[in-house]
Amino acid sequence: MMIFFRKNTAFQKATLFVVFFFCVQFLYSKENFFKFYNHPEYDNVLHECDSLIKTKKLDEYELGLEKLNTLEKTLINQKDFKDLGVLYLNISSIYYTSSDLVSTFKYLDKGMLVLKKHPNNEIMGFYCENYGVSYSLIGNHKKAKEYLLKSKYFLEKYVPVGSRLDLYYNLCMTSSREKDWENIIKYGNLHVSLNEKYFNVPSHPNLFLVIGKAYLNLNKIDEAKKILRRVENLSQFKKNENKALFNYYELLADVATAEKKHEEAGKYYKKALKYRDDFNREIFDKFKNSTQLENQALQSNFQLEREKANSQFKNSILIYLLISLGLLILLVFLQFRYTKDKTKTNELLNKKNEQLNELLAIKNKFLNTIAHDLRTPLNAITSILYLFKEKYNKIEKENLTILEHSTDQLINLSNNIIEYNVLSNNKDLALKPTKNNLIELITNIVTSFKKDISNNNEIYFDYDKRIENVLWFDKSRLTQVLNNLIDNAIKFTENGRITIKIILLDSNSENDFQTIRFHIEDEGIGIDDKIKEEIFELFFQGSDEISIKYGGSGIGLSLVKKTLDLLKSKLHIESKPVGTILYFDLKLKVVESTKVIRNFVKKDILCDKYNILVVEDNKINQILVQKILVSKGFNVDIAENGLQAIEKVKLNDYCLVLMDIMMPIMDGFEASEEIGKLKPDLPIVALTAVSEELNKEKFEKVHIRKVLNKPINVDDLSNTVNFYCVA
Repeated sequence: MMIFFRKNTAFQKATLFVVFFFCVQFLYSKENFFKFYNHPEYDNVLHECDSLIKTKKLDEYELGLEKLNTLEKTLINQKDFKDLGVLYLNISSIYYTSSDLVSTFKYLDKGMLVLKKHPNNEIMGFYCENYGVSYSLIGNHKKAKEYLLKSKYFLEKYVPVGSRLDLYYNLCMTSSREKDWENIIKYGNLHVSLNEKYFNVPSHPNLFLVIGKAYLNLNKIDEAKKILRRVENLSQFKKNENKALFNYYELLADVATAEKKHEEAGKYYKKALKYRDDFNREIFDKFKNSTQLENQALQSNFQLEREKANSQFKNSILIYLLISLGLLILLVFLQFRYTKDKTKTNELLNKKNEQLNELLAIKNKFLNTIAHDLRTPLNAITSILYLFKEKYNKIEKENLTILEHSTDQLINLSNNIIEYNVLSNNKDLALKPTKNNLIELITNIVTSFKKDISNNNEIYFDYDKRIENVLWFDKSRLTQVLNNLIDNAIKFTENGRITIKIILLDSNSENDFQTIRFHIEDEGIGIDDKIKEEIFELFFQGSDEISIKYGGSGIGLSLVKKTLDLLKSKLHIESKPVGTILYFDLKLKVVESTKVIRNFVKKDILCDKYNILVVEDNKINQILVQKILVSKGFNVDIAENGLQAIEKVKLNDYCLVLMDIMMPIMDGFEASEEIGKLKPDLPIVALTAVSEELNKEKFEKVHIRKVLNKPINVDDLSNTVNFYCVA
């Protein structure tokens, strides 16, 4: 049901009153309503409703609302949308003249919805006019002007000249607010001439006085005086309306001031102020009467609704009680079922959780074992390659380089398996930032890849010279990310170019931080936009065709994502017409001095500085490590397990113990703990295939100074041995 009863609060009414009180716009001048198209008999009904609503009697006020409500429902049922638009327009005018702008806008908006579905250019002009004067009254003069100009367009194009009377009145008043004196005179005189021509009546005194003020501001004093004389002869002026008298005496005072008749002007100003105060009281009384009437209507409606609610409550309270009791019983039953089912579900989840933990443990053990078993033979291969390269000729060295590259691929696979396992099972994993030379690290990585001639690619490297040489970062993590990204670029590019750029994005001298971008660009097969998110999933390789043609384990990018998450960065992927651009940004702290401080503290100990104990159960690794160390000028003793190592330490002095971890009889952790008790200052370095991250606490507990991972990097081994054994 659609009703017309106004629901604006007392606060809204008070606000509108204040706006109305201070608004410079004159009251809307329309007195006649827009005629109905199809139902001329409704014109009289509308005038009757207007009179009833503006009465001071509550019963007549409510009757007026009821008649309007009936009229609206009738037009909706008849689907007479043309006259429904007319009705809403006229209702908005009734509420406007009653100073109820909330209801005015309500029915203007309802009418606009009708016009959107059933356009009518003639009515649209009057809707825009009503919007304009309503917005002017609430102080939104920008919108008021927009709507009045729209109204001017529609009314001058689609309606007869005589119907534009109020348009020119309101345009005159809008121009008055903007002090547009020329347009005040233009639109004001148009209104005056139309009023006299079509209705044979003079315009309102207030309009003449606004025109007179415009003449005065254009220094046309004589014209202003003519206006004053004309106003004095108007019958409507002689009714002594407070507003007209206020404007009249104010203009008289302004004219006297312009003619420098200051004493006379003062008298007129006093009279103007008196009539202004009388007009303000008149407006306030009108607002008060309207508010009292509406409050009475609200109270009457409230009383009826309360009695109706009490009756319904008494009739239905028993039903509510019965329904509540039934719902309570049902709730208790459902709670019992839920608790029973939840217990069973928890038991099942606990069982499945135990099974899942067992599977995860098996998976971790499997990955560790596989990685260890890969690293051990790879250690032998890399060591033999190192020894061979020292004495073979150029051609044989090239063959060894190819073999070395293949070995590096296996080593990377082994490292990826272990690192993925570490990152997946250590949520609290911490970075190990150290002071490192970034340019040196990147150069070594790029140089190692330049040995890869399998796809006949060219590698270009560009390093921003503004980047500081020595920075704090986790060397192993950054190396791991770059190795995987550059390896992918080379693998998926044939006869192309790989470009590696290290770019300085930002340098904060106050906090000694530099933001650096690591950019890898290739000319390979590219990455489809549809799979940009999927490529980070474990073992995902795009398609079976790509997997067969290019190979790979599907671990690399998944590991890169996890590592960059740890580094608080993200890999960005951009597709090119040919190839792909990958980049990520890191914020690194600058080291105050370019001198890198060693991580180890070396103590002077009494030992033979060229004696080293190698604890290793694998025969091949024993031989290879021994040959490498002997080639460097060191004496080497071998122990096949932890127990033998303890006995040899008791009998001999060593400058260093190289300790394997996974050994029979006694493992490396237990042996290191016992050796630490016998000779606390004897440095022990782990030479192992087990993960340092997964066994971090064990290494720290037995005071192992450093961990060298298999396969052995001969340079790292040499540097470590020299540090502990060479003065």
